Amino acid sequence: MATVQRNDETLIVVFNDGYTIKLKHPDTKVLGLALANGRRDPNGVADTLIGLVVDGDKEKLKNTVAYLRQLSTISDDVFGKISCAHSWKDGVATIEFSDEKMVLLKPVDRETYSQAQVKGKQNPLLYAKHILSACWIEGDEDVKQSAGHLLGFSEILDSLLEYTGDDLGNF
Repeated sequence: MATVQRNDETLIVVFNDGYTIKLKHPDTKVLGLALANGRRDPNGVADTLIGLVVDGDKEKLKNTVAYLRQLSTISDDVFGKISCAHSWKDGVATIEFSDEKMVLLKPVDRETYSQAQVKGKQNPLLYAKHILSACWIEGDEDVKQSAGHLLGFSEILDSLLEYTGDDLGNF
């Protein structure tokens, strides 16, 4: 499997055959595009990452299944995914990230959920960003703009939305 090395200017991807490329650091716009492209095409995430190549043969990457597979497999590493967990206390969700950043969120109400679903049809990342923004109480503000934090948050959203506390009256 390929590996990702980070430095300030670029990401270096070393494939299992030793072939090396350099990528620009992706931002949240690229993450959103990758998630949307991945919905339409199984290779959409890899194709989006190929668009970030600043040093390497893009055609070789696009036309070689092994490179496409490895790029898809390491996409979380390229985006710098930061895992997180959540817990509930007194109707407030605490989201704790593995890098020790934290946010507090109120429960998602029906209107917020509906708006997020509409936004998510266009771009899956907008679904997570809308819920995070609409339910925000307090926390580390940079979580809202970090591709890695948003990717980690996206992965816990399903379980976060299962909250059925008294505040929502649906138990």
